Amino acid sequence: PVARALIAAAEDPDSAAIILRIDSPGGSALASEISWRAIGRAKEAGKPVIASMSDVAASGGYYVASAADVIVADPGTLTGSIGVFAIRPVLGGVFAKLDIGIESVTRGRHADFLLSSEKLSPAALARLQTSVSDTYQLFLSRVADGRNMNIDAVNAVGQGRVWTGAQALEAGLVDELGGIYTAARRAKVAIGLDPETDVFLVPYPRPATLQEQIFDALSGTTAA
Repeated sequence: PVARALIAAAEDPDSAAIILRIDSPGGSALASEISWRAIGRAKEAGKPVIASMSDVAASGGYYVASAADVIVADPGTLTGSIGVFAIRPVLGGVFAKLDIGIESVTRGRHADFLLSSEKLSPAALARLQTSVSDTYQLFLSRVADGRNMNIDAVNAVGQGRVWTGAQALEAGLVDELGGIYTAARRAKVAIGLDPETDVFLVPYPRPATLQEQIFDALSGTTAA
């Protein structure tokens, strides 16, 4: 949804700049990368992108923010957590206690990745660690490119560490402290307007019209 909203705003001829409001502790690395690429498409379309971070912009939330032209954070925003981890549960003991029998047939290398009833084999565990390390290196490079930092400098403030917005400003992870109005001011400056100029802020995804709301309400009912 975030990527689609970014692309829709980028393709809207009536929009001049995009403010991306972020309040996220992170999540899927793939979803973060898709949103990161969507910001790139918006910038290619000539739309400045200003990231405005709310209470939390960590891990995948910061991954996405790093693609923006400008990052604005509140002084207390939980920022950074530049790191990657994977969770692969081992549920064999739970199944045994519940008297649930598990039989499996695997084929191919590392086929036990998704077999949560058993521990990973040493080879599969090494492969999983490689995948996590590769994703972390990509994260570092995305931040380094977006913030004009070298990878070693990003790693020094990365490794899963969480900073306040004020600390992140000192570390070069954000550009300015403030809220949505500060971000709007930066957006106006980016498109050559006076910071005090009145502008329209249009939310994306766009709110449904009254007609669409009525249609959705009626389509969700069934006749007795």
